[in-house]
Amino acid sequence: MSGQSRLLKQEKISFKVKNMRCMCCVCQRIQEKRAWRYVPVKDEEQFTHGYCPECFQQVMRELQALVGLKYSKASQRSKGKQTQTKRGLSQGGACA
Repeated sequence: MSGQSRLLKQEKISFKVKNMRCMCCVCQRIQEKRAWRYVPVKDEEQFTHGYCPECFQQVMRELQALVGLKYSKASQRSKGKQTQTKRGLSQGGACA
C-alpha cells in the first residue's frame, strides 16, 4: 500500500469518527452539542456509545456499591483466616 493511499484511508476513518454521534448505552439518548436528548435516528447514521451524565452517575454508584460489597466480603474472609491461624489451623485448615 502506497503512502498516499494509506493517508487517504486514514482520512476516511477520521471523517467517519468525526461524524459519529454519541449515544448513551443505558438510556439511548443522543448527545447534541452539549445536551443529551431523545431524537429520531436516521438509518444511515453511525454511533459510538458512552454514558450520558445522569446514567454515568447511576452506574458509578452501583459500581461503588458492588466493589464495596466485594471488599467487605474479602475483609470478612481475611478476618476468618486470621482467626483460624490463631487457633492453629493454618492454610489447609483441616485437622487430621
